[in-house]
Amino acid sequence: MHLTRVKRAVMLAVAATTLPLSSGTVLAESSAPAIEEVIVSVRYKDESLQEVPAAVSAYNQQILEKIIAMDLRDVGPATPNVNIQQVNQFPNAVAMHVRGIGFQGIESTEEPRVGVSVDGIFFTRPVASNIDLFDVASIEILRGPTGVSFGKNSLAGGLQVETIRPSGEAGAKVSANIGDYGRRDYKFSVDSPMVGDWAFRFAYLDQNYDGHFKNRFDGLLRANGFGGNLGVTFPVDRELGAEDVRAGRLQALWTPSDDVDLRLIYNFVKDESDATPGDLASDPGQLSCILLMACPEPDNDPYTIGRDYPSQYDNDQEGFTAVLNWDLGNVGLTAIAGYVSDDEYYVNDFDQTEFTFFPTSRDQVHDQKSLEVRLASTRDDLDYEWVVGAFYMQQEHELTQNFPTLGGTSDYATQDATSKALFGQLIYHLSEQLNLTVGVRYSDESKDFYRDPNFLSGAGLDPSTHLSVSQARQIALSSPLTLGGAPDIIGSLDTDNVDYKLGLDYRVNDNMMVYAQYATGFKAGEFGARANSALTARPTGDESADSFEVGLKSEWLENRLRANVTVFRGTFEDLQFGIFAPSTNATGQETINSNIGEATSQGIEFEISAFLTDQFSINGNLSFLDVEYDKFCADLDGPSAYTGVPTSACGAVNALPDGTYLVDDDYSSLELSRAPDKKMHINAEYNQPLDGMGSIIARVAYTYTDEYYSDGAINHPAGKTGDFGLWDASLGWESEAGNMRVVLWGKNLSDENEVAGLTPTANFFNQRFWFAPRTYGLELSYIFGNIQ
Repeated sequence: MHLTRVKRAVMLAVAATTLPLSSGTVLAESSAPAIEEVIVSVRYKDESLQEVPAAVSAYNQQILEKIIAMDLRDVGPATPNVNIQQVNQFPNAVAMHVRGIGFQGIESTEEPRVGVSVDGIFFTRPVASNIDLFDVASIEILRGPTGVSFGKNSLAGGLQVETIRPSGEAGAKVSANIGDYGRRDYKFSVDSPMVGDWAFRFAYLDQNYDGHFKNRFDGLLRANGFGGNLGVTFPVDRELGAEDVRAGRLQALWTPSDDVDLRLIYNFVKDESDATPGDLASDPGQLSCILLMACPEPDNDPYTIGRDYPSQYDNDQEGFTAVLNWDLGNVGLTAIAGYVSDDEYYVNDFDQTEFTFFPTSRDQVHDQKSLEVRLASTRDDLDYEWVVGAFYMQQEHELTQNFPTLGGTSDYATQDATSKALFGQLIYHLSEQLNLTVGVRYSDESKDFYRDPNFLSGAGLDPSTHLSVSQARQIALSSPLTLGGAPDIIGSLDTDNVDYKLGLDYRVNDNMMVYAQYATGFKAGEFGARANSALTARPTGDESADSFEVGLKSEWLENRLRANVTVFRGTFEDLQFGIFAPSTNATGQETINSNIGEATSQGIEFEISAFLTDQFSINGNLSFLDVEYDKFCADLDGPSAYTGVPTSACGAVNALPDGTYLVDDDYSSLELSRAPDKKMHINAEYNQPLDGMGSIIARVAYTYTDEYYSDGAINHPAGKTGDFGLWDASLGWESEAGNMRVVLWGKNLSDENEVAGLTPTANFFNQRFWFAPRTYGLELSYIFGNIQ
């Protein structure tokens, strides 16, 4: 059993950029460079990536530093068939899609299809999932269902982040990243020497960015607007899209013997960034066009918007993690316990115009507790390896939304959820070359949901008041006045499922392995936190996935060339979607939750890494994806009035209490969101030693992404994007000892202005969001003593 983790993900698997010699490049006997071995742990053990019978990509600390990775979005371009983008106006939430299947919502009642974990603790809510990449040892991305492979059940894939452990040797590392648009990022980490059986580490991030958006509204934020006089004025912000993040991590590692280590981690994040701006891309009949008397908005610059209401995003998060590894002889025990508390406040000029008619705010609190316990075989003289485990997680969530221009309307929702699981995996060595893998996972999920839609926050409160969760809870639970006759919504869900995995891998020789595997996935039903009735908030049915995958992993020319190929096919049933639709409630819109149907995802992924000379390496991947709905039967238009009882050609007709109907229609011709048919990434690196004066390292990367829709479900033309390429490059110097680096970097060097996302908001407006323009900067780092 590996009690002290092997250095993980030694280099990027999919784009295995060669590390300079001072960073530990493995040399063959001829002193010619060779591609380093990649160590991952997606099967509950440390092993070479080339021996894992699954499609996995891995990034280590050196690679993350080379690509100037600031958050999870920066590892998406180099990963085949993976799309990682921000969830539109929410700077700390990511929309992750693997092989065309993913999630881009923000509600904590809805769990992502691609799970994210940090040091074994899963972040089950979308908000606060965009992990800042400081003090990170490795990132591993698994493509395909992960229920049996690692951690909490995830339907489409999993992303695992490991932070750097205390080393027990004194040292410190400092870095500064200074760039345009006011980029000022400072990081430092400190390792203590051993204090008895204890070692300590502290890391800190101070991240600042002025933003690349300009506000064309140049006066005081308006006191009057749609819905009446708010009675307040606010100073205007001229620069928008700022980042203001403080984060820290304190660790203690206890190693009383060679058989035991206990790692204790406390981390915190204080994010006071601006809600990410978006411009207006409304349709002519929407209310924003009528109020502005212009469609589109007055200018064509994607980075100039009109904002006449204050915008703010505050997120306070803290977490505690304990990881115990204990060698019991022939069995190893691993226990991972964690607690995460998150408090988020968000206020924004949601309509993104100079006319105050739809500002809104959200206040959310979320707490989660989890425990995972595993037992694994550690003997090397057996024909099999096994692991069994149990998982438990309990979550509590509260949300209130406020609409000050709609008569002081607010709503409130809360949910308690529990997830329990038992799992096991057996790897049986049928021969020296052939292995059989069998895995099973039993999951049990329960959820209790309550929502009070559209009550008056009145009771003496000013219409501009933004209620906190505690204030909304008090009003909602004390028989408040509810608008439109919408009653309180109370619901519960109890469900269970069994997932399986079956695989064979065959080692052709020391440098080549082929494999085939079948795996299932599961995602429990969920409630809609922004629905207006029990029907539209209903607990959806469970999602399920069946995935087939075959692959080849190979190394050639004395490990100077690595070539991997993966072919896959996955079918997904009872897909859950939240559809933004018009409504007769006070806000004029709601999110309707339902199971829309089925989809099939299939494709092929090529990955290659090669040394062309001793100093020059190239790495790249090419992925093809064919994903489409086999069935999409839903109501995308929202409740409508009919002269008689309507009928549906493909699904259900549901009568609502106000006399309107939800009528399902066939939308199977639509495309899935964030699912480009083709994606290509290639990077090249040249490392020139300077005769005892370090090395010059030049790196250039190009990523091409085919066309895709970014709006979620309806394929709105304004949300169509893709069919563009992005260039990144860097030029740096590293000292001979590897303790000093200076890097000049640039991203999106061709300054492409491309759509990153679209949020259609019923009859009101469409918000459109953009990739960042060209940015550049200079990063300097220095290491004192022995530290990673």
